Amino acid sequence: MNQEEEEKKWKKKKKNKKKRKKNKRRGESSEMGREPPSRMVFILLHFLSLLPLSQQALNLPLISSNSNANRTNVVWMVPSWVCTGEDYIEVEKYGVKQNQDQKFTGGQVFAIFYEHSFGKIPYFKGQDVDKPMNGGLPQMGDLSAHLIEAEKNINETIPDEKFDGIAVIDIEEFRPMWKLSWGAFTVYKTESIRLVRQQYPYWSPKQIEWQAEKDYEKACQKFFIETIRLGRRLRPKAKWGYYLFPKCNGDVGQKQEGTECSQLFQRFNDDMNWLWVESTALFPSIYLYPKHKSIPDFNYINTGALITETRRVKRTYCPHCEIHIFTKIENPAPYNYLCRCERPFFGKSCEFRARRLGFSMPRTVSLDDFDRYNAANQFYAFRNGTSSNSTIR
Repeated sequence: MNQEEEEKKWKKKKKNKKKRKKNKRRGESSEMGREPPSRMVFILLHFLSLLPLSQQALNLPLISSNSNANRTNVVWMVPSWVCTGEDYIEVEKYGVKQNQDQKFTGGQVFAIFYEHSFGKIPYFKGQDVDKPMNGGLPQMGDLSAHLIEAEKNINETIPDEKFDGIAVIDIEEFRPMWKLSWGAFTVYKTESIRLVRQQYPYWSPKQIEWQAEKDYEKACQKFFIETIRLGRRLRPKAKWGYYLFPKCNGDVGQKQEGTECSQLFQRFNDDMNWLWVESTALFPSIYLYPKHKSIPDFNYINTGALITETRRVKRTYCPHCEIHIFTKIENPAPYNYLCRCERPFFGKSCEFRARRLGFSMPRTVSLDDFDRYNAANQFYAFRNGTSSNSTIR
């Protein structure tokens, strides 16, 4: 056999191997639960760059937004308004929906409300006890003042009373459950305990901690519930929910057997039923990282676990809720040669901006493509539901 024949044989063998692997994964994904086909919606979020590249440089295919064959709808959720007037991507040419003028925090398609600029939400900035904002602890916050300010923020951000898009409340400085407040969030436990000890110095440590947990969770629930109720009252057609919820342990497939969220996290989500019944959308978050060295399907397993758990929460507590899943794809390589972009972004260094500059996008935007390409750094997305024949990787 000559060299040319050997090369053809090797290429054919490699192609068949990839095909078998792809078919196998499709078969596995179908076992994750069958539901009626539903439209997939992706929203590219937090693209931390100025996008100095043109459509021609990206070599993106034109996608007809009216095509029945295109099962994926993409929404541009990127602060690229700063690039208007420059050589920025006209995303609508590719069937991508966007807010007018590519606004980031509010528009016709979506709106995001961050704790730092929404109402008067109490938190410790950066979980630093020396940087209390609006009281620091939720139980020290002024709920009435918060709601008054939040109403102004909603009316300014979403002036259209008939707005029927996505409304995301993003509170990440603290967690609304005592048992979820570990690591850096422990500051809320220690400060809550200190507050109760000041009020009841003769109580036992066990009594103090019990009361601290009760006070903390009661205050958190008030802020979370009354805030989303305000949003629903002002913009009743919008899809309201909190980013990062429901939750799942991040070591599915790594430190535990099986492909579902742990029983512990399922109980956490059950205990948060008070939030699900008030929501009209669920916004869990899956991040796709570079492939795990010892577990090639690590992203696939984690993604499937969170989607399965989100479906369970929806089915059990809020059948009326829509599901929009945040995801991120990233290319870890620092593209330092892209530092020729002159305008700084949020005051960060050139290397920081370049590392976050995604410069290509796969032909078809789907979770399958996200894991296959890892094409652009610091993209985020929503995914509305999942179809029975979609591949989740």
